[in-house]
Amino acid sequence: MLPHVPRMTVLAGQSVVVTAIALGAAIGVLVGLDAQSQVSRGLPFMWSMIGLTLCGVACLLVRKGADWFAHRDAIAVGMIIVACGMTGLNIGPLEPTDFAFLAILLFWMISTFVEHRPVVTPVPVLVLLAAIMMFGFTSIVNGLFMTILKQHTLISKIVLVFLLTNIVTTPALHRLGLRIVVVVAVASAIVAVGTELLYILTEVTLTFDDTRDYWLKDTPFGPLMRATSFTSTPQGLGHLLILGAALVLCMPLRYWTRMLLLSILAAGVACTLSSGAFLTLSVILVFSLFVINPHRSLLYGTCLVGAVLVAHAFGLIEWGYVHVFKPIGHASAMDRIEFIRLGLQAIERHPILGMGLSGTYRILPLPIHNVYMQAAAEIGAIGAVMVVAWLAYLLLSAWCLIKRAPDEHTKRWHKGMFLGLIGMVVHFTAEPFLTHVTSWLFMALAASAAVAYGRSTPDAPQSDAKH
Repeated sequence: MLPHVPRMTVLAGQSVVVTAIALGAAIGVLVGLDAQSQVSRGLPFMWSMIGLTLCGVACLLVRKGADWFAHRDAIAVGMIIVACGMTGLNIGPLEPTDFAFLAILLFWMISTFVEHRPVVTPVPVLVLLAAIMMFGFTSIVNGLFMTILKQHTLISKIVLVFLLTNIVTTPALHRLGLRIVVVVAVASAIVAVGTELLYILTEVTLTFDDTRDYWLKDTPFGPLMRATSFTSTPQGLGHLLILGAALVLCMPLRYWTRMLLLSILAAGVACTLSSGAFLTLSVILVFSLFVINPHRSLLYGTCLVGAVLVAHAFGLIEWGYVHVFKPIGHASAMDRIEFIRLGLQAIERHPILGMGLSGTYRILPLPIHNVYMQAAAEIGAIGAVMVVAWLAYLLLSAWCLIKRAPDEHTKRWHKGMFLGLIGMVVHFTAEPFLTHVTSWLFMALAASAAVAYGRSTPDAPQSDAKH
């Protein structure tokens, strides 16, 4: 060990508390200047606790000397995934994902030059991402200056896919990434339920949504807060919880552990009051039956059709529409239909090159709540076809991995990823997530699976819980 390491260890041991409190207080003051903190006084406190935790982790790394360097890939993967679950903790326009993205970009560049790591991103991934980025660039013709400023929103996500496919190159790292997604999702759901209960009991709105008009939503039980946990919007939180639920449904777990985690995630989705997230969760619950046990597809299909017919005969579907969907999601659904109508007009104006990234704000107060329509309106019809081709490639790749899995343990991880992609594709029909960081993170993990399981033999599953 190098001579200076023990001195660093002593320094970390003596000053961990003072340094942590100072860092937490500094971050708390910075966020206290943000407009959001004027209405949610808990933000500086939360940032202080986060600063305290981060500083403690840094000191622990120093205590370990250079041992942490052996786990640098895992740290990079965990850093970006955790940051995706904390997009609401922004300092002005800067989000945690910006810092995490810059950190892993620098790490990969240094590691590539020093260790001569090869570029292993699959060629189809490079081709599809290059095509999407190209149409993002060409949309500048119609979007002009505003589109130039928005190019980073798409380019950064494409670079994220490139980075993770070059960092997540082993089955162990890939499974770790999926586990961290589940941990972040469950933790976010617990916070969402806690903040919802806090509002019900005290009417304190602890939310990270910058748009105050969308904090509350009318329900049959009166106005309720739309929980965001540490994300920036309730829709973004719902998207994260959907991906976590898809993994929990399939990953190797004991039965009661699976039921407990699913209950927590479902409660979190309910607290978002997002009709799109709730419907998507229902879809993946149904699809999970066919994905987990495909040999029983005929039985499940028959039971599902029979249940729908019985519910229709007894008026349960109509009752659910009148008493549940209409009070909560009817107005939102009507807004989305109007957005799609205006989106079609935008496509008619510029069918080839589109209106530019975020260019639809010239005709709409909000983005088109449908990724496929959003892509066609912003980067053109051909660009939208490239986006669909990219999603189809990921789904086909995940399905092929399921078919080629050497054992049931590995197959269940692939099934969870495949089910998550299905949920993402379905949720895309209800939200404007063309450049949403959580979506691109999961797509990056799906793309990296081909690298991880194609370059090495999957590790033994001794460390995972048995199902």
